[in-house]
Amino acid sequence: MSVGETAEVRHPAAVDDLRRRCAEWTWPPDEVENFLASLGKDDQPTAYLFRCRLCATHLAYADFT
Repeated sequence: MSVGETAEVRHPAAVDDLRRRCAEWTWPPDEVENFLASLGKDDQPTAYLFRCRLCATHLAYADFT
């Protein structure tokens, strides 16, 4: 399952940031990809994209509630 085809989160920087965070949590690669593919804007889990107003860096936050 490709993240680009199924996930609501399509911004490359957001997907990269979420992958990095999942790696910090020591998730296996297949679990990370399943998680990213399950993200949706109307359901849980979801993710939010933020952009720093000073340096324009994109950051993502995942909500598991």
